[in-house]
Amino acid sequence: MPPRYPFVLLPLFLTTSSFFYLIKMYKISEIYILLYLFFLLSYIFVRHWIIPSIFNFIPGLIPVLMINQLAVLDHQSPSDVFQIFLKSAIYSIGGGVLLRWGLEGDSKAALYGVAIVGAIIIVSVVILKGSTSSPNVWVATIYVTSPLYFTTSIVTQLKHSEYQSSRVP
Repeated sequence: MPPRYPFVLLPLFLTTSSFFYLIKMYKISEIYILLYLFFLLSYIFVRHWIIPSIFNFIPGLIPVLMINQLAVLDHQSPSDVFQIFLKSAIYSIGGGVLLRWGLEGDSKAALYGVAIVGAIIIVSVVILKGSTSSPNVWVATIYVTSPLYFTTSIVTQLKHSEYQSSRVP
């Protein structure tokens, strides 16, 4: 039976890919699709959790590697954009750790983790709804949603281990 968890992450990869497509960074958009395919294949076929976790972590780092190009599109300094990304990354990592503890059985941690991740998603939706379609909006949304890959990378460790143990005869 195929695993369900990688398909839960497909909308995140497609959404981020479409944001890069909208700001005319077509190659980066294609890289996100390729990273998802590598993540999916490694999740299914690789025994250790670190490989799928890496393919899930790399998409969160791409905006940091392109900070100068994205800051120009957003008409801000790279340090301001990096601060936004860093704050979102800290919240996302905290949410990922809490979600992982929640999946291990701590219901209070799961509640806080869902609240943090939900808040990040709501902020990105508010950014999209509150303004016109422009490169500034897409770049701001990229910097708010990209750290969600850190959250999913932390959860991937647990989910992949569960999937591999269910496959062993």
